[in-house]
Amino acid sequence: LQTVIANNFFSYIAPSGTNGAGCIYVDDSWGDRYLIYNNIFAFANTPSYTAIAMNRYDGTKHLSARIYNNTIVTGMSPASSMQLHTMDTVIIKNNIVIHNRGSRDYIDFQGMSTYTYKDIDYNHYWSYNPSGSPYITDSTNHGTYWGAWQALGYDVHSDTGIVRFTNIWGTNASDYMLSSGSAGIDAGTDLSAYFTTDILGTARPRGAGWDKGALESK
Repeated sequence: LQTVIANNFFSYIAPSGTNGAGCIYVDDSWGDRYLIYNNIFAFANTPSYTAIAMNRYDGTKHLSARIYNNTIVTGMSPASSMQLHTMDTVIIKNNIVIHNRGSRDYIDFQGMSTYTYKDIDYNHYWSYNPSGSPYITDSTNHGTYWGAWQALGYDVHSDTGIVRFTNIWGTNASDYMLSSGSAGIDAGTDLSAYFTTDILGTARPRGAGWDKGALESK
């Protein structure tokens, strides 16, 4: 069986002085498979908030996820945008991950060396202040910076340039469409084996190739 989480718009503004947890939160899995795509996570002023947090019960259980074409925009010194711990299989493609304020690692793995299969590519990462912050952390090798991460064979076709949306921090899904000329347009990989539309139901692709993130540009 596979759980599908798709085409959702998660927007949260935390009350003053509070922290967040996980928006999609899978704790102590005993044998789950997930397909997570076309979701928007917009956490404007929410510290320590994670869009996707997943872990399995122990090394004898199973947990796998395909994480495709999501848009994650965080602020206020966020936690890692994804926290993925001791999983079997993880495939992460065509996502846009933005830290609009502060700096923090984009994905926090634990026990990454024990994963059976990892395929991470065609994503777009950007931080307002990336200096001194690793892109990836892991309980084994701690921080891994961009050049070293790509040297391991991950995110070879990914980008770290600035990303511009129609209206960042807007309250509608369409606000998170990539602005004309953005590097993420037509830069994704074809995932039509899993889905063929964006979060608004628009057919993918509209141009020469798939856009990264939850929306196809006009």
